Amino acid sequence: MKTVSIVICTYNRAPFLRRTLHSLKNLKYKNFEVIVVNGPSDDETESVLEQYKGLIKVGHNPETNLSKSRNIGIKMSAGDIVAFIDDDAIPDEYWLNDIVEMYQDEEVGGAGGKVYGPGDDHFQFENGYVDYWGDADVHVLDSDYNDPNGTKFNMMLGTNCTFLRKALLKVGGFDEYFEYFHDESDLCLRVVKAGYKIKNHKRAYIHHEFAKSHIRENTYDSFRFNWYPIIKNKVYFAMKNSVGYATDVERDIKVNWMRNMHLALYKEWYDTGNITGEEFVKFSKMCNDGFEKGYKDGKELERQFNFSLENEEEFLLYSPDGNGEKYSICLLCKDNIFKTLGGTAKYTYEMAKGFLKLGHDVHVIVQGEQDNDWMEDGISVHSVVPDNNLTIEGLDQYPTTYANVRYSYSVYRKILKLIDKYHIDVVESVLWDFEGLVATRMLKEKLPVLVRLQSPLLKVAETQHWNINEDLKVFADCEKQMMREATGIIAISNHIIETINELYPGAIEDQTIDKVYLGVDTNPCISTRKDDGKVQILYVGRLERRKGIHTIFEILPELMKKHPEVELHFIGNDTAPDEVLGMSYKEYFEKEYQNEPWYSNVKFLGMVDNDVKDQEYADCDFSIAPSLYESFGIIVIEAMSARKTTIGCKIGGMQELIDDGVNGYAIEVENAKELLGRMELLINDKKLREQMGEKAYEKFEELFSNEAMVKNTLTVYKKYIDEMK
Repeated sequence: MKTVSIVICTYNRAPFLRRTLHSLKNLKYKNFEVIVVNGPSDDETESVLEQYKGLIKVGHNPETNLSKSRNIGIKMSAGDIVAFIDDDAIPDEYWLNDIVEMYQDEEVGGAGGKVYGPGDDHFQFENGYVDYWGDADVHVLDSDYNDPNGTKFNMMLGTNCTFLRKALLKVGGFDEYFEYFHDESDLCLRVVKAGYKIKNHKRAYIHHEFAKSHIRENTYDSFRFNWYPIIKNKVYFAMKNSVGYATDVERDIKVNWMRNMHLALYKEWYDTGNITGEEFVKFSKMCNDGFEKGYKDGKELERQFNFSLENEEEFLLYSPDGNGEKYSICLLCKDNIFKTLGGTAKYTYEMAKGFLKLGHDVHVIVQGEQDNDWMEDGISVHSVVPDNNLTIEGLDQYPTTYANVRYSYSVYRKILKLIDKYHIDVVESVLWDFEGLVATRMLKEKLPVLVRLQSPLLKVAETQHWNINEDLKVFADCEKQMMREATGIIAISNHIIETINELYPGAIEDQTIDKVYLGVDTNPCISTRKDDGKVQILYVGRLERRKGIHTIFEILPELMKKHPEVELHFIGNDTAPDEVLGMSYKEYFEKEYQNEPWYSNVKFLGMVDNDVKDQEYADCDFSIAPSLYESFGIIVIEAMSARKTTIGCKIGGMQELIDDGVNGYAIEVENAKELLGRMELLINDKKLREQMGEKAYEKFEELFSNEAMVKNTLTVYKKYIDEMK
């Protein structure tokens, strides 16, 4: 079996690099080593590489020059074949099998394959050639331009190009003049001229994300590139490779035509509104500067080949299992996990961050306005929309349920694509809106699909006094069915198990249930408060009856009149109308209390981002959460993480978080008098609230840290993954 050295050159794309490295474990062809050449990265790239210490070779290039990095990779390689893949690309599992097959022909010096573009709905490259001017066609069905004396030459795309190592040594590797663009096509041309063949396999697929970089501003933007190196290298390529094919006059005419074509293209983009006037001027300057540089260097500068690529390093077989199992994890959560304040979105984001920190690959499926895929904070995010073409007879009379079934089906189809591309190991679904309903039924033979229990519909309806119509009954049946079909159940508290057994009898009685408390990171903020004698109290959550907002408003006038030193902050959606008031609580407050002297001491901050919320926790003296029901109470542990005590209720999961009188207070539900009394104890005793805050933090560190949640969740995942192997 031929040995292969996979070379990945990277620069400031740590999240993509992590995902690419993770994907290599899925290759069916196992006789390969991995070399990563890191440019002058100042992001988290080094920490990603540290996770693969001993498994891969690591080189460094102090310059942002792709050709130099690739030559460093060649010098470090010990394989018969050197394979280049970008740090934002994912190989098909049979990629190397297809590639190595091409080298059965001993005349082949380079082999590539097809490259999917972003979204996997088109090919960025199928098969192609380049002429001596640098003009290329990358979508030809077949080409046989392997004549050393020809005018066209077979080529590959840089993110899917492989070469015989001895061919690379013969031609001097990459011309290091090309910091980016035309580097691989120039090399292909020279390899053919050296007497080898370049061929492209009909498969050998690579999925290319085409991520943002120092060269291009956006994945899907066809306009906003750094045009300077592109024009410079086009002209340099043409000047160097047209020698002997065209006269000096013909060469001058051709490269000037190239420049004018680009200037005309920028003008067309400006005229059609694709770029601004400022961008037109900038792009035109890039083009002219690039032309002058490439023309001068093409005529005067010597080629920058590297004939010192001999290697004395041993082959390092890639065996990722030697550094602990790394999983590809898919989490289902409709909400925006980067902006939504609490609940499922919050713990999903916290888990995803924790998994990434341990080197796992994380995918989150969310609801969006269109199907899309992107990377954010290192997390691969995939948005889907409900499949409105899905028809289920009889279900159209239940519109809420029908919409969620359609969404669940879209989620299932997205998971299938992720399994094919990323080899997902485990899927976890939230209970709410039964997002994983279809997946639990259809994927049970492929991989574990787990459901994490939190507040179900029937409990929310009970606390909100909703009318349970036929639509909601069917909705609840879908929740029950998803729990029954799940590979396993994760409960966030003991109480949620009791709630499900009470309201959904038979749903989980035959299931294996693992309890994993939710967790968050330690609050990173330091209080910015001045010692002004104020006592700042914080409420976080939707301003609705289920969260106990009516209990707070029952005591609000008395509290604020007796304690002018109190400042009360509300964070959360404050626009939803209350069914009793007929308006939102914020509107009610403004209407009823605008003339009160304490009016300005009550602040409605609305939907803030997590950074603002974290600062509010750090600045407050204590928090209040008099909810009618909480399956867990993530708002309590968020306060704990900031060393703040909380007044909650003797309900649900809160009873497992709050040790009454030790790290907080647990009052009876809707007991406004008791709430006021506990608040006054803390308002009047700074030492007491600080002591209780420290006790809260001690319990947080022991049971509710993000590290504990992630560690315990991974233990559950491993159990089910191992069972299905």
